[in-house]
Parts: sequence; structure tokens; C-alpha cells
Amino acid sequence: MSKRILIAIALAAGMLMPAVAEVPSAEPDTTAATLGETVVTGVAGRKFSTGADGTLTINTSALGRMMRSLGEADPLLYMKMAPGVSAASDYSSGLAVQGTDFSQTIYRADNIPVFFPYHFGGIFSTFISSHYHKASLSKAIHPAGFASRIGGSVRAISEQGVPERVRVAANLGMTASSLSVAVPAGRRLGFSLAGRISYLDKLYKPLLDLGDQTLSYSFGDATMALTYLPTDSDRMHLRVHFNSDRLGVDDKTYLLDTRMRWGNLGASLQWVRRGRVPADVSLFFSGFSNTLTASLPGLSLSVPSSICQLGAEGKTAIPLGRGFVPVRVGAELSGYLARPQAPEATEAQVCAAEARIYADHTLVFNPKWSLDYGVKASLFASGGYTTAIAAPSATLRFNTGRNRFALHTSLYPQYLHQVGFAEIGLSSNFWIPASRKVPRQLAWSVAASFSRSFPVAGLTLEVEPYYKRVLGQPEYEGILLDLLDDDYRADEHIISVDGFNAGADIAVSASAGPLYARASYALGIARRRFPRHPGEWLPASAEGLHSFNALASVSLGRHWKLSAFFTLHSGRPYTPVKQVYMIGENVLAVYGRHNSARLPLYHRLDLSAAYSFRTGGRLPMSHTLVVSVINAYARKNVELGYYRYSPQSGSFYFHTSASLYRFLPSLSYSIDI
Repeated sequence: MSKRILIAIALAAGMLMPAVAEVPSAEPDTTAATLGETVVTGVAGRKFSTGADGTLTINTSALGRMMRSLGEADPLLYMKMAPGVSAASDYSSGLAVQGTDFSQTIYRADNIPVFFPYHFGGIFSTFISSHYHKASLSKAIHPAGFASRIGGSVRAISEQGVPERVRVAANLGMTASSLSVAVPAGRRLGFSLAGRISYLDKLYKPLLDLGDQTLSYSFGDATMALTYLPTDSDRMHLRVHFNSDRLGVDDKTYLLDTRMRWGNLGASLQWVRRGRVPADVSLFFSGFSNTLTASLPGLSLSVPSSICQLGAEGKTAIPLGRGFVPVRVGAELSGYLARPQAPEATEAQVCAAEARIYADHTLVFNPKWSLDYGVKASLFASGGYTTAIAAPSATLRFNTGRNRFALHTSLYPQYLHQVGFAEIGLSSNFWIPASRKVPRQLAWSVAASFSRSFPVAGLTLEVEPYYKRVLGQPEYEGILLDLLDDDYRADEHIISVDGFNAGADIAVSASAGPLYARASYALGIARRRFPRHPGEWLPASAEGLHSFNALASVSLGRHWKLSAFFTLHSGRPYTPVKQVYMIGENVLAVYGRHNSARLPLYHRLDLSAAYSFRTGGRLPMSHTLVVSVINAYARKNVELGYYRYSPQSGSFYFHTSASLYRFLPSLSYSIDI
């Protein structure tokens, strides 16, 4: 393997490596409560609903009729409007929740874990909005049975019952088009199918031409759900989730052709029984793979990575007698097979297994006060590494209807790590199970949620302070040139750091007649201690610091809706390179303090106008035409910084790239039958 090709990859594929990379170094219903789930109920058509524990549910259908991004009503994109949630960058492929990394939040398509829920650059998530009509976000307050993650929880939610009639929804946009169909096959059986295909590089080709680099990109999504009701008390669901992405970077300067291909494939079989002793049992599989390939004349390199999970989960509620809340209990067993990123010829597969059981209960003191308390015990094994943790949790609740308050504390473990060259969450970042060299992560969390509704103009106030002590978070310190080593091992380039996340999220919303408005502010501090800077608290890559979001919409008559969304937040932290040397074929760099610099302030205004109408006859149809502009005043937000080499001058220089989203208009048309 030649050093020449790896140096060229590091330089020519710089657009894939951000500056932060070190280059060139409502209340739950009764049934749901007994199973430990959080189900938020809200008024039909409400865009945002907040549960008693702060869980935010987004109605994609309602928001999609008001505003869209590049023609899509994407449920995860709307979560960026929530306080304490940051995408870090327009190129980012994930959500940083209250200072945690993207991989510290678990994503699910219904009950299928999804390891990488975004397409390149965070343009869309892999969740088709016409199928997953709602999405929920739980930031810091979780039940005892929460998955082994130290951050938040994001779930895309589809219809849970049998469709009442045949429904067809189609969306035609300038970047992608989708079609979904829901069909009842009798009173007890129904299925739905949805698919989406992109043509981004066809209509937005000038956007992907960066001068010396030309990008090509396409993706496709598909999902399927089959629901069967054997009895009035039982439901069975078969679900499949799939996506495939292809990215190409053609560098004319170095005659380098770089390709990335990645995708998710997941499936689950779920049985749910309602009754005095409810049950929820699932078998599931989830896999994600990514392959980075690069070629120069006469040279080529392939660097694959992957992870798959096969698991079973069950939960129920044990009655304690009249007047007492049942005890919620559950268990999960999962096996993992991971391949950390390494040259194709390297045998680097890692097997791991996790078992966890939990129990929690609610003490009701009076109609206003209650206490949820429980414990989760988990056992994890990978190779010769084994660890067991008992994690207690408690949530004190107060509810008077207009006023709701929750105070929560818990210990959270995490046994799967995601690291890589890019700190904005690209698909090339790989998963690796905990080991002796890279042990499990832990977080002790204290969080509160307070909300108050006022009898004037539907005004609501939400405040969520939090503190999270983080132990053993992995940081990747390798560079592409490390792949030259014949005995390359990914875990030898990972360090573990400790730190804390602290801050507060504040949101205010109001609705009066045709007007709707929501504004939020978040202060998020995330600091870590790094071995090469002992005694110093330095910013984590996901530190959001200050952010402000505002959304406003107005309905003009029965047909028109106008909306505007404004966002402003602190620029991302990154580690500056003070000096760069090239000695022979070796690149040496002198770095400043870790994450001691920040990109410029980010701000953007998006505008949208939607026209809706219905046509009658034997086949009633709803139509929506949406015209939107992303970054209406063409702000040149700096998103990426990387070093390039100039053959003419023989020197390195730091190059910055502005966001792709610079006065980006789009037009979409959707039809529902």
C-alpha cells in the first residue's frame, strides 16, 4: 500500500473532514404506562406536544403542511428546532442532544434500532415522512428500561393499527420523490409500503461542483409494515427499514476518485397484547455498513466498516392488586458483530453480547405527586472484556394540569462506541464495542422538566435544566496515514476522556387563531479533560454553547400558510493547527489547545409558503404545493475547514467551505388520496 495514495486521500477528500478533525494528524395512557413506554397525546394537528417527562412529539403531518426543507417534511430535521438539540453543522449526520455526541443518542424506526439515520450531509433522515408521521425526542429523562445510551432517544413513529381504507401519498420534490401506500386486507390485516429515490445531482449539479472537486450523490429509501390483529387484544407487526447511499468525489488536481457507499437494513417482528397483564415482545435485526474506496492511476484502497445487531426484547407489567400501579419489568438480549474501519485485507471483526433486565414502579402519593423508581442491571462481554452494572433511576413528578414538573436522576451505561476521522458524524465513522483498551462509558445524570400553560393565546412555557457527569467517552486520535501500518488496530488510536455537560433549555410557544409561534433558547456547556492538556477543562466537539430558534406561521384563509424559521447558534469548536511541516513524504503538524477555536457564528432564515386545496368527485384528494427558500439572505456560514497542499507553491494552506445551503430554493407538490 502506497503512502502516496493515502496522502492524496487526506488532501483531496478534505471536504469530508471538518476542521474539528485533527488534520493532518401528555400523559402516558394506562397500557403504555404499565409497559414503561412514554406515549404523548395531544390535540389533533398540534405541531409539538410535550409529555410530563419532557418528551417532545413532533407531528410531521401538521408541520409538513406548514413548512418543508428541500421539499421534504422530515421528522428529524424538525427536531433541530427543539432547544438543546444541535446538528453541529449543515453537513452533520446526526443530532447532538444536550452536549452528547451523535452516537450517544439511540435512533429507532418504530422498534428497529438504526445505527446511521441520515443521508449525506444531513439533507434528510432515512425516515420517509409519509410513513413515519410522527417522531418523539426524549432528551434526559428516561425510564429504567432505557437502552444502553448516555444521551437521548429519537423514535420515528408509524401508524400502529390496520388502515381504515386505501391511502396513497406521493411527494414530488426537486431533490427526491416518494410514494407511500397503505392497504387494508380485511378488518384484521393491513400493510403499508413506502419508497423514496433521489436525483440531487441532476437538478442541483452546480451546487455539487466545487471547482477542483466534483461531487455525485444519490440515495434511496424503502420501508414496509404489516399489521395483523389475531384478536381484539393482540397486535402483531412485521417491519422492514432500508436505505442505500452512494457518494463520489472526483478530484481533478490529484486524479483521485473517492467513493463512499453505505446503508442500513433492519427488520423486526413484534407482538403486543393489551389487558390486565400486558405484553410486548420483539425480535429484531439491524445492520449498517460503510465502504470507503479510493483510486489513483495504478493504485487503489478499500476501507470497509460495519456493525450488526440481533436481539430479542420483552416487557410486561405485574399487577399488585387494586389501587396499586403494576410493576413494569423487562429484559433484552443482543448480540453484535462489528468490523471497525481498516484496510479490506485486515481481519478485524469483533463479537460482543449484552444482556439487561430492569424493573420499575410508580408510587402515587396523591393526585398531584408521584415517584417513579427502578433499576436496570446489564452485563456486557466482548472478547476477554466483561463488565456488569446496576443502574438505579428515580423521577419525582408533580402535576396539576397547567403545571407539570419532573425531577430525575439516573446512572446510564453505554457499551457501543462510534469514532472516526470526522467529528460531524459522517458515515465513515465506525462502531466498536467496549473493550479493555476502550472501556464502557458512564454518565450520572440529574435533570428537571417544568412546563406551565397559560389561559391566554395557548401560551406555554417549558424549562429543562440538566447536569450530566460523563466518564470514559472515547475520542479518536488517528489519521488516514495510520492505515499504512501493517499491524493497524483501531483501538490503539482511541483515548477515553472524562467531563460534564451542563445547561438549560427554554421554550415558549403560543397559538391564537391563524397564528402560531415558538421560540427557544439553549445554553449548553460540554467540557472534557484530555491527556495532552492535563488539568484543563476544554470544550467537547458537541458543545453547543448558545443557540436560539424561532418559528412563526400564519394561515391566510383556508388555503395559504406562510412560515419562517430563524436559527442562530455559536460556531463549532475545533482544534487549530499552528504549523505544518512536510519532511519527505511525512506530514507533521503542531496543534494548538484542543477545541480552543470556534468557527464563526451561524445564522440562517428559511421561508416557506404552502398552498393546500382539495378536489372532490368519486376520488377525493388533498393537494399541497410548497415553495421554500433555505437561507433566504444567503449567509455564507462557514461549515468546514481543512488543509490542502498547493503543488505550485509547495505549501499547505487552510481552506474553508461555506454551507451548501445558501439561498437554496425548492418546490414540492404532494398529493394524498
